[in-house]
Amino acid sequence: MMTFFTARSDKPKESAADVRKAYASDINKFLNKVDSHKFFRRRHDALDSLFSWGDGILEQNEQLKIDLNRQKEEIRESQDRIGDLSHAYAIAQSKVEELSKTNDKIEKEYSDELAEITKQYSKRLEEKERHHNDEIAALKRDNENTRVSMGKEIRVKDREHAFEQERLKSHHETQILTHKEKNKRLVQQLLVNQDPNLAWPDDKLKFHYKELQRLVDSVIRKALASKNQHFGLQSDPTGFLKRVGDGKARFLLKSTIWNILKDQFFSVPYGFGALGPGTAHQEIMNIYLTWKKGFECQDEQGLMSSNISSLSTETFAIFQHNKLANNWRSSTFQCINSELLDAEKQDPQKETPLQTFRRDNLRQTTNRIKSALSNTSQISDNYLSGDVEEEIQRISDLALKVGLQFGVNPARLLLPIPEHGESVQIGEQFHESINADLNIGNTLIVDLVTLPGLQKIIDTNSDADSKRVIVACEVYPMA
Repeated sequence: MMTFFTARSDKPKESAADVRKAYASDINKFLNKVDSHKFFRRRHDALDSLFSWGDGILEQNEQLKIDLNRQKEEIRESQDRIGDLSHAYAIAQSKVEELSKTNDKIEKEYSDELAEITKQYSKRLEEKERHHNDEIAALKRDNENTRVSMGKEIRVKDREHAFEQERLKSHHETQILTHKEKNKRLVQQLLVNQDPNLAWPDDKLKFHYKELQRLVDSVIRKALASKNQHFGLQSDPTGFLKRVGDGKARFLLKSTIWNILKDQFFSVPYGFGALGPGTAHQEIMNIYLTWKKGFECQDEQGLMSSNISSLSTETFAIFQHNKLANNWRSSTFQCINSELLDAEKQDPQKETPLQTFRRDNLRQTTNRIKSALSNTSQISDNYLSGDVEEEIQRISDLALKVGLQFGVNPARLLLPIPEHGESVQIGEQFHESINADLNIGNTLIVDLVTLPGLQKIIDTNSDADSKRVIVACEVYPMA
């Protein structure tokens, strides 16, 4: 008989914990014997495990009783069925005996006829089998011949296809190289064969503006390569990322950097903000206001025709429909542009005030962009890689050149930037940053401006001016 608990020898008095531990050990040994496969879930407490094992045994016992009763019932039903089958068997056996006698009589009467029929049937069956085997062999030969023939044709077609594919690929690559070479020559002609102080044609203006966009996207992509990103209230004043999630951070950075460029180079229209805010802006405005004052005096003497009331309320209204004013603006900024280009070749110790404004504005712009990227990406010690810093410097330089073109170009160049919450219609002037041209014709509410637009207004003899979209404004819509 199995002993559940082992006898214990006389020992010094033990604590309750020792006794409980000893009994737990005995219980576990017992359970390891009777439940070695651990079919029942063991618990942390040995006594609970024993009770769990006992409950499992009781459940199994109840299930065995149910199974035993069911099997007894099945046996009883089987016995009843055996009795019925035995009775039926006796009746069938009696009939078999009768049929056996009848069959013997029939076999005796028709044995010769059956033998003849069997002989004829066997002969015809052999003929059918032989004919069927011949047909199968012929089909196999035909199939093999077809497979070999088709295999040859397929290999020939594969070689022809590979040759044609290689020919088309070579032709396509040649066309691509030709197109790239042609495009390179056109770009070189566009960028080189022109006086840098003159107004850029629309293609060159678009090329440089798209290059500025590419540089901005490039530094953002490299900055966001850091996995440790943080956007505070200062970098996300409208709570954009709370609405769309951190996965759209690149759009917020685009808007931030373009706002910096707008503040540093485009805060005042017609190129007067190209050298930055503050003293530089005041000095250039003084030049303009001095000329404007003399121009107004000429008009009062009847030398020119202009709208004096408009000049008294709108500082730059004179440029809207006055060709002479726009020509003066273009000539003035050509001189400024020429002096600033010379600054790149001169000793910094000999620079003019305009050249100092240029240097200070470029440095301030570069520092603001670095700060935006460093704060956003939480880069240790505000460190940016050398190629990123170089691209930031190129962004500042190129933005200055584009900003000066707003003054050099006698036509009116505009940088339309819709406000947060403003409604715009997707089309020629506005594109959606996410789905490109998917929503053409739809009116969307602006959440962020990820690329300011670039437009050109040309005065015409008619009442309506001619507006040309050089680069469409890209917006991120409100969800």
